[in-house]
Amino acid sequence: MSREGSLGHVKVVYLPTCADHTAPTLAEISAGTEVTSWLTRDGVDTPSKGKTIPTADISQPYDTTTPGAYGGDPISFKFFRDTVEGSDTAWATFPRATAGFALIARFGGSGSPASLTPALNALATGDRCEIWPITVIAREPAKTAEGEAQTFMVTCSVPVAPEMDATVGA
Repeated sequence: MSREGSLGHVKVVYLPTCADHTAPTLAEISAGTEVTSWLTRDGVDTPSKGKTIPTADISQPYDTTTPGAYGGDPISFKFFRDTVEGSDTAWATFPRATAGFALIARFGGSGSPASLTPALNALATGDRCEIWPITVIAREPAKTAEGEAQTFMVTCSVPVAPEMDATVGA
């Protein structure tokens, strides 16, 4: 068993298209925009909470439940801004109403270059990832603060259930 932290491992790529949510292709990934280096350390939030359905009748003092629907929560990303026009990649990638897919590789890539930091490695066939269909509902600058870099939040709806166990295809 091997356990890893998130820092230096998580890779995020915005894909304009993804034909098969279970196996995004290397061509689709290459056509995407990698935004990993723009994310803050706490910049990926993908809640998928479950709900319950009450099932207790009047004869039971305990409130029993059964599983209900899950998901439906917006997901969000927190990015750094860049002062150089034309270099503010994350800001330019996620205007309001942008639709596409967020590929999240929580264990990075295994391709070239072979770095000790998996987030720096290219994604390769067989790498594990998640595919989140997204539509940007808000892109908002963060509150200003002394001693902090400028950041912004992107909040997205998830119009189709995400694929949590995707594998990069050829």
